[in-house]
Order: sequence, then structure tokens, then C-alpha cells
Amino acid sequence: MCLSLLGATAAQGISDADGAFARAVREEISPDARVAVTLDYRANDAPMASLMAQFDPNLRELGTLPNSLAMGFAYADSPNLGATVPVYGDDKRTVEVQANSLARAIWETREDLRPGLISLGALPTALAILDATPTLVVDSSDNIGGGSARDGTEILRCLLDARQSVIVTLADPKVAARCLALGVGGHFDIEVGALVDDLHGTPLRVQGRVEWVGEANFRNSGSYMTGFVTSMGLTGVPPRRQSARGLGKPAHHAVRPGCLTSVGISPEEEKIIVVKAAIAWQAAVGAVAQRILILDTPGICPANLNQLDYIQSGGAFWPLDTEVAF
Repeated sequence: MCLSLLGATAAQGISDADGAFARAVREEISPDARVAVTLDYRANDAPMASLMAQFDPNLRELGTLPNSLAMGFAYADSPNLGATVPVYGDDKRTVEVQANSLARAIWETREDLRPGLISLGALPTALAILDATPTLVVDSSDNIGGGSARDGTEILRCLLDARQSVIVTLADPKVAARCLALGVGGHFDIEVGALVDDLHGTPLRVQGRVEWVGEANFRNSGSYMTGFVTSMGLTGVPPRRQSARGLGKPAHHAVRPGCLTSVGISPEEEKIIVVKAAIAWQAAVGAVAQRILILDTPGICPANLNQLDYIQSGGAFWPLDTEVAF
């Protein structure tokens, strides 16, 4: 039996939900059943690629069975949080030596794994250094895939204050409804965003003219969810180059080109595009980017792990504890 699991499941009263599920499957089939598990890795872009390349070839030379690498899920609070190197073989000493060697390879590249983050206050200066169009500004803290509402306003506020041309997607049904009531060409003065919580900013007042409004639908192309039809629901587009979009239906990953092209926006022609995702944007719109800036923003899925309060794990791991030893 092969189980395709996410690997980040959490459940009250169960410290290892995925393990408990795998054990339940084995008990249902047979105590002697072989149960294989695949996990959603989400970490195979550089610098992880060089680490991954060291695993299978080296272990095959030593005659060991297939191995794996689990880097851990940073947004889970678990006593076992961290990287794990499972190595299988017939000779315990050989397995231990190789596992330690591969674990040390991870440890020695730890600084390369730390993302180079830009503070929100430094963003206008960073944008002024080089005029690269389009520039993707990555806001992983407001990532709908990690549980956020995708209605954060902090980056939009910062860039509008700096008089920058920017495209930002926001889940805000009332804005979409207002755009529909006004119609294309109608002028509005309305607060947008920060409807669900105050962890990603506060409501921001935006004035302008409705450029596009309606039911937005598109079929995905490229390497990400190819062929699937995405229905964004009622969508309103305030002034281009100062854009906040309201969605009338539940928010989703707004990182695919169709999210923009279906409402009349060409990503290649925009100066700054804010993507609210951690990884998915790479396959979706990464190809059009002339520059990528990853921000240290507030929220529930921050790229800066020091913003999170770990309880079960105690935070005794790198990079929260820079003094921890291998």
C-alpha cells in the first residue's frame, strides 16, 4: 500500500497524525503489510537541489536501500520538528556513517537555506536600486495555502505611500460588490482588506475608478494545475497600477497568470506584482519576473520563523537558536 500524504497533518491529542493514519492502514490490511508513504516535499528548488542530489547516488554505492530526506514543516509545533535523514541497510555501522554524513551536509549548508528577507520599511529603497519590470514581491505571511485570509494590506499601504505602481490581490467581497454596483467607470472611496483579523494589517482606504468588474473564470495553463478551471467569482478591479481586487467567493491561491489576465491585466507589463504565497508563485508567474524580493512581513505564515511562538518544540533548533550544536 502506498499512501500519498501531505505530511503536515495536526490533530488534537495525537502527536503524529500521519503516523497514526499509516499504522491504522497497516492494521486494517495486515500486521505484515508493507506501507509506503510519500510526503508533499515543497522544497526542491535551489539550494535544496544540491542536497537532494547527494542522497540516492551515494547510498547506492554503499549497497543500502533507498533513503530519504525530511526537512520538517516549520509551521507545525511538534516535539520532533526539524530535519530527519532516514537511511536503511543491512549493516548498522555503514548506515550510521552515511546518515551522519548526509545530516552534516544539511547542517553545513544551513545558512544557505535561510531566505534573504527584506523588511517592509526597506522595500521602497530596494525597489529604487534597480528598475526591473516586473518585480515580484513575495508575501508568504498572507498565504491562503497556510490558512490566512489573503486580505492583508501592509505591503499595499507601504507601496502606495511610496507612490509605487503595484498590483495586489485581496479577498474582499464588499469591494467586489461595490465595484459591481458602481459599474465600469464608476468612482469609489472605500476601505479595503483586513476583514478577518488584525495580524496582516489594518483596513486601507483606496480611491479610484472601476476598471473591470464581473465573474472572473479561466483555465489554467503552464505547469501548475494545468487544465483545471478556476472560478474566482465576482471580481472588481480598482485603478490599474494601484490595484486591490475583491473576491466574492472564498479566497484561493491568486498566483496564477489567469488571475490577472482574466481581468485584463498583463503581468509582463506591470511594474510590481505582490504574490501572497510561499512556493506556488514560482511555477505560476516566476518566469515573468525580472527580480524577486521576499519580504519579512507580519502574519501567520511568516518567512521569518522568529515571529512564531513554538511551545511543544521549545524553539531549541536552528535558526531560532543560533547557538545549537550539530
